[in-house]
Amino acid sequence: MSDANPAGSAASADATQSDDAEPGGTKPATAVDLQLNNCCAHTEDVQQLHDLIAQGADLTSTNGDPWYHTPLHQACYHNRPLMVAALLELGAYESSAHLPSHPLWCSPTGRPIELAEGCGHTEVVRLLKQYARGSAESTSDAAAAATSSSSLSTVSEIVGLASLYMPNYLKDEPAYLEWCHSKADNGEFLRYEQGGQAAGKLLLAGPKIEWYCKNAIGERTKYGWGQTPRFYQAGYPMETEPLVMALAHRIKDEFGETVNHAILKWYADGVEQYSFPHQDKAEGVAGATADKCDMAGDASFYVFTFIPAGVDPRVFTLQKGNGVWHPNEQQKQLHKQDIVWEKALASGSLLQVSPQDNRAYFHALHKSKGGGQRWSLIFRVIKTFIPIDPTIATEVNDRNLYRFVSKAQVAAGQGVRPPWKELEQRIRKQPSFTTAPERRAAKEQANVAKKARH
Repeated sequence: MSDANPAGSAASADATQSDDAEPGGTKPATAVDLQLNNCCAHTEDVQQLHDLIAQGADLTSTNGDPWYHTPLHQACYHNRPLMVAALLELGAYESSAHLPSHPLWCSPTGRPIELAEGCGHTEVVRLLKQYARGSAESTSDAAAAATSSSSLSTVSEIVGLASLYMPNYLKDEPAYLEWCHSKADNGEFLRYEQGGQAAGKLLLAGPKIEWYCKNAIGERTKYGWGQTPRFYQAGYPMETEPLVMALAHRIKDEFGETVNHAILKWYADGVEQYSFPHQDKAEGVAGATADKCDMAGDASFYVFTFIPAGVDPRVFTLQKGNGVWHPNEQQKQLHKQDIVWEKALASGSLLQVSPQDNRAYFHALHKSKGGGQRWSLIFRVIKTFIPIDPTIATEVNDRNLYRFVSKAQVAAGQGVRPPWKELEQRIRKQPSFTTAPERRAAKEQANVAKKARH
């Protein structure tokens, strides 16, 4: 649990009264007040909320002795983010956020922010803190800028066990979309080298750009998803990309997680670029061995989506198992009953995938014949750091060698794809290149040395 009442401390002195204050609010005097209280506790029916307010229901009314819960208290305690957002727009923060209520196991003072925090309702907490910050800074230019990029229109949909989907999260989506286009036009997306291949086959399904953070001794984050070890050195410092840093700071401010790694993936073609059903390798994920377990087990990961105008968005799928719609002999069939949640993610949206959902389910962007291009910017909290090797980093960041060229770019005469044999010969000349048998031998030697040390 985070510190008590952070939203109140940011908003106003009224919201930071002493913890021994008496329960506030007024007891419900009418039947419509009771209806309002029950509506906010047990539903997300925003239309009914507005109807009851129109009938004269009081936002400061409570459910009486012994609880003294106003509608805002109820929505926060029962995890109703849609209702919380609507109540905040109606002024419930100013009238009720500072009011204590009957102490509960999760909240010594019974204030709304404390009820939500104590019960682990992260989206409700985010809404309260965001609103509080906007209230505190409303007279400054900084607040105006914050409001333009973050507002209560980012009301979320709860996904799976504990994930959140916010379709209108980014107000500056056009700037990010233009940024994605420029990265593609400048040839900055790379085809990474896949592990387990005799000649370092390059991945075509997911061209990407990677950004990392460093720790106190200058080591960088390492996220292994199946690339060869030398490609752990691929990417650039996150501080060199202002738009990436801006979102990292916003995640920290609004969700409380310090992300330190980002990947921008380009899905240029509906069939050629896709994401096979998988779970991110984190602590607690089945099969995530110690050498392939770089994500913090208690952290979410964050997926921002960018899609050009007029392009049909492809569907993100949260599913049971790793089945696909059109399997080959080595793959499993995906069935409708395996789908936990699927959504054509909107441009400018944010999907926060919780650690619970990453452990329980697989996620995928399946092949889609005729599907248009999109970009995904994914932030993670990485716990594994490795020393930076500048020589290898220069080799694997070689855009002339590893640049991804889309089918559309080839058709438009904006680039070519060298024949594989030619590309393979060029790759083999790099000093850091090793074949799969050489990598296996090196790994075995490292294991022998490790056992000897112990």
